[in-house]
Amino acid sequence: MAKDSSGREVKNWAFAAGDNPTVVMTLTDSVTGSAIDLTSATAKLTVANVTFSGSTRNVSELFELSGVVQTPATSGIVHFQPTRTQANQPVGAYEYDIQVTFPDLTRRTVARGNWEYTEDITDTGEN
Repeated sequence: MAKDSSGREVKNWAFAAGDNPTVVMTLTDSVTGSAIDLTSATAKLTVANVTFSGSTRNVSELFELSGVVQTPATSGIVHFQPTRTQANQPVGAYEYDIQVTFPDLTRRTVARGNWEYTEDITDTGEN
């Protein structure tokens, strides 16, 4: 798995517009590479349109998903399921990240990447 300069996992996703498959991620520690223990933790995935106007970064959130931790939680595996409405975004390139909140309330952004909706024949990606 590729990592960015902050040690976060980088994985890119592309879906046909309107498709809403379950996204499964194995979250790993940036230092050790071992699975993150998600016992009593929560994970959220946020998809946003990120643009720049000069030096100003503009973030427009499309949707946020709560993760379902797979048993055993020590495996670091979490599932995210967008609804059909959430997946029915305009064709285009977006960004996402995954943030974990641990039982002691510390938060870590552990993954990020591109989230893209492409054209298909059945669903045009129009809202």
